[in-house]
Amino acid sequence: MNRTALFAKKTPGGVLAIEDMARGTGDRWFVDSGATYASDATGYGMSPDKPFATLDYAIGQATANNGDIIYVMPGHAESYGSGEGFTADVAGLTVVCLGEGADRPTFTFAATDATCAVTAASFKMTGFLFVVSIDSVVTYATITGADCVLEGEIRDTTDKEVVDGFTVSGDRFKARIVHRGYTSGDANDSTIALDGVDGADIYVEAYGKAGVGVVDMRSHASANVVVDGIFLVTSTTDFSKTVVDTITGSTYKATGFDIGAGKRFSGNGTTAKHSIDDFTVATLGAGAITAAVIATGAVDADAIADNAIDAGALAADCITAAKIADDAITSDQLADDAITAAKLGADAITNAKIADDSLASEQFAASAAEKTNDGTVITRATAALPQTTAAAIFTITGLCLVKRIIGYVTTVVGNVPNATKLKNNPSGTGATTDLCATLDIDNAAVGSYFQVTGTFANAMVKTVDIPIPKVQAAEFVVVPGTIELDCAGSDGGGGRIRWSVTYVPLESGAQIVAA
Repeated sequence: MNRTALFAKKTPGGVLAIEDMARGTGDRWFVDSGATYASDATGYGMSPDKPFATLDYAIGQATANNGDIIYVMPGHAESYGSGEGFTADVAGLTVVCLGEGADRPTFTFAATDATCAVTAASFKMTGFLFVVSIDSVVTYATITGADCVLEGEIRDTTDKEVVDGFTVSGDRFKARIVHRGYTSGDANDSTIALDGVDGADIYVEAYGKAGVGVVDMRSHASANVVVDGIFLVTSTTDFSKTVVDTITGSTYKATGFDIGAGKRFSGNGTTAKHSIDDFTVATLGAGAITAAVIATGAVDADAIADNAIDAGALAADCITAAKIADDAITSDQLADDAITAAKLGADAITNAKIADDSLASEQFAASAAEKTNDGTVITRATAALPQTTAAAIFTITGLCLVKRIIGYVTTVVGNVPNATKLKNNPSGTGATTDLCATLDIDNAAVGSYFQVTGTFANAMVKTVDIPIPKVQAAEFVVVPGTIELDCAGSDGGGGRIRWSVTYVPLESGAQIVAA
């Protein structure tokens, strides 16, 4: 059995203290601008009660490649003027920003040329919040060191944006970034700009207006770049400003969910970004799937226009002549956008073939459905609120167990009293049932989330945290009919909310789809 050593030196010159040595055995430093005794001086920084006042000074006290960790305490705040910002020039150093929500250490950039520099290798910083107080800040940080890791949030405000969140040229870069941008802005170009990077693993949640692309490869081609995330780029629904190879010639893989398009997408250095939710006649070239193509035992990428379904997406031999009767599906039969039992060859799809999971009912879920360990997730495209009335947001067929309902505000709700709740309106006998008590969503900001607890007497819950805590403690069953959003007020149709529901069908054919 593996055992983890637990004793490590925590403060310079200090005694051994209990700590998981997986985090390293180096020195431990503390930074807290709000502490009663805080100073950038000798004798400070060795405990939370007597910390350093600034991160830059603390970095200068650390030892390279020693496993040192700097803890930045909750509520710490720094503001950078012209030419100011910390310099991470100590290799192998980890900076951990402690606190949640508004208590996170906050670094404010108050001049367009205020910026940080990460020049050392293997630098890691987590939990930070970078904000701007002036428009067109050039970049929060330039990362030239290799093997660096960033995990945190950057945030724009009204008419104040960063041009490029981070500018990276160091190889093997890793990042997990939330970018809360300004949806009506004109200064931001990208969240992360890559310049000749060899190896990058990026997850980004970006909401705002990107002038070039959320992740942009520029100046020099980058290689071995993997990007995933959730994207909401103002007025863009064609994936064109999610991941961009401005310089061209870069090798990358890009996947994610585009909220504006309401679809997942995929692409790489040689294939244009395209929806992976769509499989319609429009996405297939004429004669793309014929009996002759199927008879070879495979459907290859060349047979389908725009790589809508490539060979890698199909399990080996998953569609063969044996599974489909002779001439069962031809281009002529696809032309009128319908495949009926009459157009499929005799006995082409039988119960026996469905029974062996070759065509499972789950495979025919609505295009927006996605399987998770918790159940099936259905997302409804962002839409205006009902105005002093109730309106269906999901349609229910059969009995379904609801594990989570969550609404995300994509456009601020109007500033009017608006008592709001969710209801299950049955299509058969029985009365409409409230799934929660009302919550006033007056002036709910972009990035707000709404959930129910599962106890119908409890009000709907509003959160703004990233990651989003799950508040539904009790699961419940909804009956055939609709899930409705009931708004007592009218904000004039300006507010927008995107709803998702995670459910498990409780009987054959049961499902929930977007209304």
